Amino acid sequence: MKAIIFMSFILLFQTAALTADDAQPANVPQVEIVFTLDTTGSMSGLIEGAKQKIWWIANQVIQGQPRPEFKIGLVGYRDKGDTYITQVYDLNDDLDEVYQNLLSFQAEGGGDTPEHVNQALHESLNNISWSASRDVLKMVFLVGDAPPHTDYDDGFNHQATCRDAATRDIIINTIQCGSDPETENYWNEIAKLSEGEFARVDQSGGMRMIPTPMDGDLAALGAELNSTFLIWGNEELRDDEALKCTAVAALPVPMAAERAAYISRKGKLGDADLIDAVESGEVNLATVKAELLPEQLRGLSHEQMENYLQDISNKRRVIEEKIESLRQNRDEYLRHQLAKIDSEDAFDLRIVKMIRHQAGRKGIAY
Repeated sequence: MKAIIFMSFILLFQTAALTADDAQPANVPQVEIVFTLDTTGSMSGLIEGAKQKIWWIANQVIQGQPRPEFKIGLVGYRDKGDTYITQVYDLNDDLDEVYQNLLSFQAEGGGDTPEHVNQALHESLNNISWSASRDVLKMVFLVGDAPPHTDYDDGFNHQATCRDAATRDIIINTIQCGSDPETENYWNEIAKLSEGEFARVDQSGGMRMIPTPMDGDLAALGAELNSTFLIWGNEELRDDEALKCTAVAALPVPMAAERAAYISRKGKLGDADLIDAVESGEVNLATVKAELLPEQLRGLSHEQMENYLQDISNKRRVIEEKIESLRQNRDEYLRHQLAKIDSEDAFDLRIVKMIRHQAGRKGIAY
């Protein structure tokens, strides 16, 4: 009987999803964002702040109407003679993986200026899998406190890169940390050449964590929701997902609450979630190979697997409803708190302001 109910649940879910899709625009808006970050020692405050605020920024992006799908890429840069010149992570719609990649950025080295901004910008355009469509909102955020080397004869030139960006409809926005006048001149030039915007923030980034009365409960519910994540796929994929789950489990309470709110909005735990895969029709329990299943399902009959998934699915829906209610209360609380903050001289607030302003070019309203 449970198996029949579970299959009926899947059909109901798929029908509801189709109805929801019919009510949405035929083409869901797409947003692609690359953060190109100076990762030398002087940027330690901003790098650590960015790790804390990545979930909040993501939550702001998906509040657009129509709700966009979005990906984030990362480019860390230093200079010749440092541990690396650039470190590139391609666009990714899995924010758990983006966060894990961001954790790998440690502010070290440097101690002198300029930095190899020119190579970083070049790779932000040419080592990233940007969409070719001009309907997609494509943005680079260049964030640093030192000007580019103009004395290197290695073929990298920020002016040529900016012209290329404008041709490809990729906006380069620049965020200057600190008040170095030479950096300000270059950052303004880069933004203007690529139809972007310039902003200056405190050297540390000036970001504030705003605790809310809902954080503890949201974080706890987020942990409960994570316990319903049934990872399927090959061994390498399961190992990768396990690493991401470990990083998520270590999130401080405010960040865990922000992630739970994000998952609530997105409506999806992860690409390797078996329940989502079954509900979407990607996986057929009758034919999937046993070695691709989570260990707790191996050896079970088809009916037993369906019963197990139905129980977990029911548990998940209850948790999601609780998260959604708390998220709405938390959003309202944060709106009131942010309204009291005078200054917009914070990295996260500047980023969100630029995204909201430029999203209008692609028909996304905030």
